[in-house]
Amino acid sequence: MPQGSRKILSYFACGLSLLLSSSQLYATNLDLSAGYNVDVLSYSNLNYNPSQKDNQNYIANDASLGIAVRNIDLPDSWNGTTMDIGVKFHALGVSGSTAALKGSPFGQIANNYPNTSLTPFMENAYIRVHHILGKSIEATIGRQNFMLGSGLLLDDDGAGFTGATVKANLPFWETSLEGFYFNTSHSIYSDNFSAPGSSFLAPNGLNLAGFTFALPTDGMWELNELVENGNGPEIDPGLGDTLTSATRSFTSLRYQINYGSLVFDGEAALEKGQATTNGANGAPNSITYNGNAAVVRAKWKQPLYKVGDGIAHVALAHGSGATPGATGTDTAFFPAHGHQFDGLQRDGFGAFFAATPYAALGTAPTASGLPQGATGIDVVSGGYTPPAYDNVSLDLDYFLYRADQVASGSRNLGDEWDVTLRRSFRSSLTVSLTGAIFLAGPAAVAGYPNTAAPAGDIASLISFNVSGRF
Repeated sequence: MPQGSRKILSYFACGLSLLLSSSQLYATNLDLSAGYNVDVLSYSNLNYNPSQKDNQNYIANDASLGIAVRNIDLPDSWNGTTMDIGVKFHALGVSGSTAALKGSPFGQIANNYPNTSLTPFMENAYIRVHHILGKSIEATIGRQNFMLGSGLLLDDDGAGFTGATVKANLPFWETSLEGFYFNTSHSIYSDNFSAPGSSFLAPNGLNLAGFTFALPTDGMWELNELVENGNGPEIDPGLGDTLTSATRSFTSLRYQINYGSLVFDGEAALEKGQATTNGANGAPNSITYNGNAAVVRAKWKQPLYKVGDGIAHVALAHGSGATPGATGTDTAFFPAHGHQFDGLQRDGFGAFFAATPYAALGTAPTASGLPQGATGIDVVSGGYTPPAYDNVSLDLDYFLYRADQVASGSRNLGDEWDVTLRRSFRSSLTVSLTGAIFLAGPAAVAGYPNTAAPAGDIASLISFNVSGRF
């Protein structure tokens, strides 16, 4: 067994012994959680090139084990304050392909996690204090999972962030305020992103801070703020310039409602900020950020005579791209840690292309995965889930993708059709089979708009998933 694995297992054993002894002395309950998710994946034509097809088949493993001691009583003078202590180990890895996580398009996914060799890493290690000094205040300190809003701006995606969060219920209109601070790294600006004339750069430190103000009405309103502050070399995802420092702010407004047969979730965001560059290759000395994005999802449940409920669902997404030829203003919306990944797969609109407003599954060595000159993504999707039969559900979905900005030529990134069969056994076990066909558009093919570039071709994904949790 590797030395690193032995150390992690020894830390785990010590932590388990400590938590168990703590539970015997103080805690009202000890929670154990475990999960395992396995995906058998078969990708066809990842290059979108009929003459040089890149086919990859592998098995993705995602395992986790969590332990939490909850409701530990603190001194009586603290007026009912209680504490939780939690740890969670997470292991990711692949079988059947030695190259799957080393290059495009999957290498960028692996960069989001501390380890992808199926060696456990620490996803959570925190102390959470409830009802501080008798007030409706909760604080969490340590490594923890965190998602801001719908994840459009910020999500750890199962890697964990190290820092602190404080949440308080305010004394008016049932509102609440949550603040956070984390220190992490630029996973998307690492050695899987290069710009013309630039060298690969290693990840560097990134500070994340902000808040969420929540106001319940007939639905739920959220005002979200995120500030990213980084020092050290990084590549600007929109213009490709090398930055020496950058401060970006993201402000979003989200609204959710579940009203009868309708479920709606929408979030719109603006990006502002400033960055300084190294001035190489004629780059300006500073860059101003001015991007925007929005994601809207809606579902409508319709009872059908004698057979159950059918569900229609639609979604719209938009992410602004960098204006072609711009040198001092970057209009590409691109947070460093917006939601993009679920284990060792992309998670977005479509099982294959898996697009977010700023990135998708692509073989280009860029932060977005799109070829140079194409930035920002617009998505329109619609689908239907007919009534389940013998607890088996069928999902039918269509997705249309367009680039928001291109240097020249077509903005068409492609179209996708997905079919998923899914069976759940209570809440502990889920089995699903997915087939996806992606018709690559000209803007998704490397080399476009060069007329010598190969035409786009049909790409596909077949995925068999088994997920169990306790």
